[in-house]
Amino acid sequence: MKRNRYLPFGYEVVDGSICISKNEAIIVQSIFEGYKSGLSYQSIADDLEARKVNYLENQYDWNKNRVKRILENKKYLGMKQMPRLIEEHLFNEVQELIQNKTFNYRETPTEVIILRKLLCCDICKNPLSRYITHNRDVWKCEHPECRVSVPKRMLEKALLEVQTKIINEKETVKPVIPDHCRTKIDENIATLNESLKSEMNKSSPDEEKIKELIFESARTVYDQMDDGSNERVAIFLRERLSQTMVENKVNYILVTEISSAIYVTREKSLILKLKSDQTIQ
Repeated sequence: MKRNRYLPFGYEVVDGSICISKNEAIIVQSIFEGYKSGLSYQSIADDLEARKVNYLENQYDWNKNRVKRILENKKYLGMKQMPRLIEEHLFNEVQELIQNKTFNYRETPTEVIILRKLLCCDICKNPLSRYITHNRDVWKCEHPECRVSVPKRMLEKALLEVQTKIINEKETVKPVIPDHCRTKIDENIATLNESLKSEMNKSSPDEEKIKELIFESARTVYDQMDDGSNERVAIFLRERLSQTMVENKVNYILVTEISSAIYVTREKSLILKLKSDQTIQ
């Protein structure tokens, strides 16, 4: 342990190269996880002092400012020749918590809660994650190969455009009846019919088996028939939209009432999936 620290806590120089200090890295991880779980700067610092964790050689005078600097240090992400010590999703979750607490300990905004439930990647269909730094607020897919991300301001602008479009064109909201709901004779039904035909053509057909095949075929057809649920949802959506005025801001309550998902494309455009399964772009 050095008397003076020139590298962030968690790193050391070995043979002229910056490396992760195994023991200190465990402490850094525990600081991030502790803060994420709800511990304060001071409670983390108090715990480190009580455990006599050295910050410098024979010095374990931890304080909340030192803990805060560790939590906000981007070098742990693997910047400026430093090996990655903290995963990006954990780092960004902590930054969001810090930001929320900084602004008068505000609760997570309603729109953020709604967007977490609805925003998805148009490529892999997985939910998007929110990443916050001091000057950026971005929603993006965790899978780098998808290359899907959208800044907060661009997202709100695109969402407002889709909202305005659907309010102005509410009569175009129609129920979507999936292909399998058109009483289509698919492979399963075709197979059942062939089995039924084969059994009936036998010199001594098995009546019980014939009944079983008939009932199974009827049940398969019935299961694929449209129950009218999407039609009822479409009617509700048109009624809800008819009660809504065009606004110059996103109505997140409306968005959560009418949408089942919002897909973000690589081009940063939005595809709104209504609860009737219709998509609006």
